[in-house]
Amino acid sequence: MSWVTKKINISNRLKTIGDFVIDNSKVVDVGCDHALLSIYLYQNRNNINVISTDINNGPLNEAKNNIKNYKLENKIETRLSDGLKNIEKNEFDTIIIAGMGGNTIVDILGFDIDKTISANRIIIQANNNVDKVRKFLVNNNFKITDEKLVKENNIISIVILFTKNTKNIKYSRDEILFGPILLKENNILFKELLSNTLKKYSIILNKIPRKYIIKRYKMNKYISKIKSYIS
Repeated sequence: MSWVTKKINISNRLKTIGDFVIDNSKVVDVGCDHALLSIYLYQNRNNINVISTDINNGPLNEAKNNIKNYKLENKIETRLSDGLKNIEKNEFDTIIIAGMGGNTIVDILGFDIDKTISANRIIIQANNNVDKVRKFLVNNNFKITDEKLVKENNIISIVILFTKNTKNIKYSRDEILFGPILLKENNILFKELLSNTLKKYSIILNKIPRKYIIKRYKMNKYISKIKSYIS
């Protein structure tokens, strides 16, 4: 671990993401959130290489400034890139994408699928449609190795570690929807997340006109499933 002038303090959400990164990794941090996580990783992991990317110059310039403030401008690379487009396969073994919607994350990973499947570890924190990310990566031969919940500012985030599915592990529909490890642990925070989800979809159901029978049926089925895991 290289000596730096000061240690960075980051949010619990970012720290939870960082906890899934191991020593000797080559990390690409897609949409790098001002490089706070990248700086944390460099300070807290051994023999690590980090590329911080963003699609826009504004956040990337903020990232550069933060990196410079921690005297790591010769250690952490910043790169303008739409997803993985300007990143080569041999430059990473770990992909981090956090703070984006699930559909956007799937689009990023799907656009450069050859690069995606070359990764050994993919760490995801999606703001919504988490099940779509699980389904996409499971369908591309990754397994759900770990899942963590973190609550910040009354928002519960799901952080997922995907690794190669060498043993051809299969997942049920419920495991894709709710997370196999979260279902198994079924802790208080998970129940709170489910309760929040239940409230959200109950409101949506009440707004669906009764003439849409099939749509209401599917929504009711999903709500019943959520209730079964809360009780």
